[in-house]
Amino acid sequence: VNFLVPPSQKGMSLLQEELTRLESFSKTYRNNSHEDEDVPKYEWDSLWQYYDALYDAISKALQSDAALSDDVWDLDDNWWVKDGSLKASDVTEHYVLPMLEEKSSVADEL
Repeated sequence: VNFLVPPSQKGMSLLQEELTRLESFSKTYRNNSHEDEDVPKYEWDSLWQYYDALYDAISKALQSDAALSDDVWDLDDNWWVKDGSLKASDVTEHYVLPMLEEKSSVADEL
């Protein structure tokens, strides 16, 4: 695993919580059919392909022997533009939308 920033204990704990949530999701829905959940087959198959990739990636990150550091929490708001891959002028193009609280389908839970 190649972390773009040093992983922290807090970050690894968040990943472990997410892995636990994904495991719960799988136990609830994995053995259901797309008909049971009223989801088109191609969407159901894509959902589980995404799930498997996400689960594997998080698992590998948690198994990493990378040294943990809290340095990332001390960085300023623009730390991610300093690696050369983005320019400060790109700031408005790169952001994460807030999550909606309402869950309306199986896909929303994933």
